[in-house]
Amino acid sequence: MRGRTPKPNAVKVLEGNPGKRALPEQPNVLPGAPEPPESVQADPVALAEWNRILPQLLDVGLCAKIDGAALAGYCSLVSLAHNANESIRRDGVLVVTSTGVKKNPACGLLFDALKGIKAFAVEFGLTPASRTRVSRTDSADPTEVEQYLFGPDELDSDFAGLPTMGPRPQ
Repeated sequence: MRGRTPKPNAVKVLEGNPGKRALPEQPNVLPGAPEPPESVQADPVALAEWNRILPQLLDVGLCAKIDGAALAGYCSLVSLAHNANESIRRDGVLVVTSTGVKKNPACGLLFDALKGIKAFAVEFGLTPASRTRVSRTDSADPTEVEQYLFGPDELDSDFAGLPTMGPRPQ
C-alpha cells in the first residue's frame, strides 16, 4: 500500500512541522501557461475545456508550462466523454444490432473517459478532496501561502469571541 498522501511542504511549515523531520526537497517549477498542442487545437470541445480550465489553474498557481501534456490528456478525455454522451443521447443506452439488442458501446467509452477525467482532475486539484493534497507551482513566501489557505487577515476576527485554551497570541 502507498500509505497517506504526503502534505505539501508549505502546509507542514504552517503547521509548525509537527514531526520535526527534515522537509523533503520539492521541485520548484515556475508557473506559466502551456500552449495547447495540435491535438487539442484540432478538437473544439477539448480546446473549449482547455480555455475554460487553464485560467483557473493559473489563478491558484496549480499549472506550469511543463503540465501541458497532462492538461491536454485531461481535455481530450473531456472531449471523448462529451462525444460518447452525445452518442448515447442520440442512439440510446441500448442499440439494435444484427445479433439483437445490446448495450451502446459508447456507454463503456463514457465510463472509461470519466475514470480518466477523475484521475487527471485529482492530479490538478480539481476535486474538493484533492485540493487539500496539491501544492502550488511557485515558491510563495509563508504569508502568501497563509492567505491562499486561510484568506485575508479576517481569520483572527472570525474567532475573536470563541473561548481559548490559553492566552491568545498577540
